[in-house]
Amino acid sequence: MNNASNTIATFTVSDHLAHRWCDELVGFEIADPPEGAYDIVDEEGQRWPCQIDRSGDVPRACFIVDDLAPLGTRTYALVDSAADADPFVVDEGGQIEVGNGLISVRLPSSQDPVDAVPAPILALKLGDGPWMGRGRALFSSDLHLASVETQCTEAGPLWQTWLVAYTCSGGQWYRAGIRLFANQPFVEITESSALCRDSWWCFSVQAGLVPTHAWTHPYTPVPDAEARSHAIDYATAAERSNLGSIQMPTATGIWIPDDYNYFAFLGAERAIAAIGVTGGFWDYPYENQIDIEITPDGDAFFQLSVKAGHRRWLLGAYTRSEIEEGRGWKTPIHATVKHYQTRLDVVKDWVLDWDDVPQTDRPFALATREQLADVPGKVAAFKKFEAYVDMLDPDLPGDFTYYHAGTHRTFEPDHCNDPAVLYVTATDDAERRKQAAFLKDVVMSGLEHRRVSILDQIGDLDTEVSCINVGRGLRPWAALYDFAAAEGMFSEAEAKLARATFAFFAYKFNEPDYWPADHITLRDDHPRSAHRVNWFPRRQHDWSFYNIDTLPHNFHGDYWSAIGCVGITFPTHPNSRRWVERTLEFWECELTQWVFPDGPWLESSTYTLNSMKDYLIYCRMLANAKIRNYFTDERLQRAFRCIAEQLGPDDPQIGGTSLPVMGDGSYPNGFCYVLGWMGGLSREVPAFAAMMNEAWRSTGEYLTEPGRFGLNFIDFLFIDPEGARAPLPSLPSKWYRGLGAILRHAHRTPEEIYLFIKAGVIYSHFHEVEGTFQLWWDSRPICDEYGVQYGTGDDGRAVGEPSMHNCVEVDGHLMAYNKGDFTTFITSDAFDYAVVEAPMQVLYPREGQIIWGFKGDVGPAGWHKRHFLFVKPYYLFIYDDLECPHTTTYHLNVKADGKKQTGNHVHYDGRLGVDLEFLALDLGERNIRHGEYNVRPPKTQAFQPDSHFYHQLQLSIPGAPHQDYATLLVPHGKDIPVTVANDAGTGGACIERDGTTERAFVYPQRRDVRDGSLIYAGQAGSVREANGTLTLIQACGTRIGLEGRLTIDGDGPFVGTLGADGRVTIKASGIARWLTLNGSQDIYVPEGEQVLVVKPE
Repeated sequence: MNNASNTIATFTVSDHLAHRWCDELVGFEIADPPEGAYDIVDEEGQRWPCQIDRSGDVPRACFIVDDLAPLGTRTYALVDSAADADPFVVDEGGQIEVGNGLISVRLPSSQDPVDAVPAPILALKLGDGPWMGRGRALFSSDLHLASVETQCTEAGPLWQTWLVAYTCSGGQWYRAGIRLFANQPFVEITESSALCRDSWWCFSVQAGLVPTHAWTHPYTPVPDAEARSHAIDYATAAERSNLGSIQMPTATGIWIPDDYNYFAFLGAERAIAAIGVTGGFWDYPYENQIDIEITPDGDAFFQLSVKAGHRRWLLGAYTRSEIEEGRGWKTPIHATVKHYQTRLDVVKDWVLDWDDVPQTDRPFALATREQLADVPGKVAAFKKFEAYVDMLDPDLPGDFTYYHAGTHRTFEPDHCNDPAVLYVTATDDAERRKQAAFLKDVVMSGLEHRRVSILDQIGDLDTEVSCINVGRGLRPWAALYDFAAAEGMFSEAEAKLARATFAFFAYKFNEPDYWPADHITLRDDHPRSAHRVNWFPRRQHDWSFYNIDTLPHNFHGDYWSAIGCVGITFPTHPNSRRWVERTLEFWECELTQWVFPDGPWLESSTYTLNSMKDYLIYCRMLANAKIRNYFTDERLQRAFRCIAEQLGPDDPQIGGTSLPVMGDGSYPNGFCYVLGWMGGLSREVPAFAAMMNEAWRSTGEYLTEPGRFGLNFIDFLFIDPEGARAPLPSLPSKWYRGLGAILRHAHRTPEEIYLFIKAGVIYSHFHEVEGTFQLWWDSRPICDEYGVQYGTGDDGRAVGEPSMHNCVEVDGHLMAYNKGDFTTFITSDAFDYAVVEAPMQVLYPREGQIIWGFKGDVGPAGWHKRHFLFVKPYYLFIYDDLECPHTTTYHLNVKADGKKQTGNHVHYDGRLGVDLEFLALDLGERNIRHGEYNVRPPKTQAFQPDSHFYHQLQLSIPGAPHQDYATLLVPHGKDIPVTVANDAGTGGACIERDGTTERAFVYPQRRDVRDGSLIYAGQAGSVREANGTLTLIQACGTRIGLEGRLTIDGDGPFVGTLGADGRVTIKASGIARWLTLNGSQDIYVPEGEQVLVVKPE
């Protein structure tokens, strides 16, 4: 700095992440700099332009760092300069033209009074090319614009800023800050509004550009993904004018790829792009997205609401060739986005170098030395632990791709390497140190991979730093760092780089520009919450109403739990406690809001354990740090108790119980080991721990699948193989509010019947429409689902398609699948009657997009009522009442190896000892269609059955608009003859078996029926005759019976039985009421469950 004798201040910037930073705008606070021009002088004496930013509370000296080497340090001196900082400005014709040599924009001149409302940007041009675009504004007629004031607020060698301020006579206002940076082909637009009325401005790109094509980033964020331009089809604009929206930009995995972070219109030679940046500044995301519109007459424009809130974005001009010739993530547009994502100006102020705890104090995070000392005893006591350890090769190094979620790398027979398990099970210091050296390499290589992905590759949208991949890496890697550091495995340089990377990601996750958690997750009361401006007062109703928060909610947990693990693993970091406190804000909200009163978690049951596996790791760290013990928390226990209750029948095919696949998941469920974790971690509550231990044992003592997720070592730390056990309770049918219901008979016996029905606001990791069901009979699956998560069948069909579910599909339309609920739920020992009602709400995703993200939906296209009458243990009667203008298809999947159809009756030869009689009562002119489906598990799934295990026969029935379905399912043992037929007299079904004749009926509305001596008034019931006994089941109605024998008038539900001895037994529940026998004898039924025995008069 030999030219810096007049130094005013000195600034130092360092890299701690082994990353090269180039052309980064940085700023340093400087107290009260006098007015004037300044330069920056580097170590070589070279001068660089400097600009004082006076917009904040403390002035900042800003300059460009041209090159900061990996792990390097640069020092700069602030000196006086004689440079001229006047901006390029032309003011003529009521417009102001400003530019930087690469791009110019036209702004409106100040107006007072205002003749016509101008847009904040009227046009732009690239270099000396033609002016392009036209801005126009449309403010609410309730607003009276008093003035528009345009002024330059900042000018210097690095940027110039203009403010266009709109002020209304009523005090409402809107501000647009327009900033042009030196040598950049875009303008940065920062908007704030308090207009509080529907108002917009639009920027049409037709004038001067004449766009023929559109271009955006690839949907798949991988380095080699290609984004192609697509021709604009203006002819379709009359039906679909919206091409999508530029939304609040966030990290991958939170951003859902049905809308955009940036979008460009392409003309013959040039392009105009709108680019969302700094998502943490945006609020009211539903209101403040930038809509991309076309019109039938060939106009194309960006439409921006200025009703209220904040938004920051870029409007840029480029040549068409530089966009189309670059790969999707290597265009000038994405290079600009990356500069906004992770800025040296921000990172330089993060504490990435600090003194760690002494080596002798480790390990302490996931396991202390005392807890590690218990592990060898577990191995000796539990054969499965011993077998896993014996399988491993202690001489093989580790591999970070094993200890994360991204690749699910499995073991090969001759290459079984899991040094984490060998570390926690080691019985001598030499072996422990050997494995710790391998763990050090795992940590360093894993951290490098994630660090390079976010800094050197795609950036925030790289899939390798999505919430799943980065969160599920940092959690185990933090524990492995703790183990390896305890053995002194890291050199000083390695430890510094590892700690810096952990801290970098903890800071990064807390950046609202990366993960705008307060905006889109938990906080109804947050002033920027998306949910404060939605259509419904309660968040339960808007989870699938739009596309910002319609994503699997474990994605959020991947972030905050990883932050917490870093905070606890590095307690000497100055932000450690704050990171932990931040995570506890989320965990508390999730436990309170996302564990429903009956226990379901805000995800499919199959996925709840997947989420919990991540949270329990963090909860163990919280307990070891003596911060909080969540294993005794009622909310967490309620969620786990619910999972234990939902375990399906004991299945000899898999060697135990599991969660049937309702939602995304595999069968057997690959996360049942988490029940064992919870049993071992909750010993302070012995009764609950014993229940969890028994639930885990019932799954066949399921362990983490070898070679998947890399969490096997946590099995050894958490599971207590010798823990006390308590029998799991036998349960009646139960409605799990928010999720669905399980209708049961003979629970936890070989004769168990298990009917799971999906209905409720929980949507995360679901693809099933409301009313989808699964049926097990005599502890055997008969109508279940595919059982392979995200699989693709032998015929190329995906397992998530409607035909793979036992449901009613609206042909050609995706439906919102969390809009329904039970409106009737009646249960007893003899029967259950449940009705699911759901609006048929059509979703409109673009081609190739997943249902979790969709662009808009409209009011219900119809209504679906699905009635279930389950008469125990004989049959299931289903009636689908459809108000739907679209054609539909009824789907059923059956575990059977053969079938025979006779008219509207299909007999299925069940694969597992249970046959099925299926009757389509109202088939009419429709045809029953048959098919089959088979899917095989991925290599990463430990359970690898024979090739026919997941095979199922498929049945479908087409339906015309507004056409219902009435179907009967009668499962039975192969040695039990069963006859089913239509009952012409009632419109129901007749079932004969074991000397029993039963006439069953379910109707969409109340119906009065008389057929011979049979009389019925209601919606659902049956009349059974067997060996001289008459049984009347009234599920929903007011009259039932056989005249001359027994009739019962009065409100159901009840079961009336006339025995051979002439006595009548009435089993009833519900409100106190009177029933009338045979038209004259009044019987008082007290409230609640009652059994009355009377002699008819």
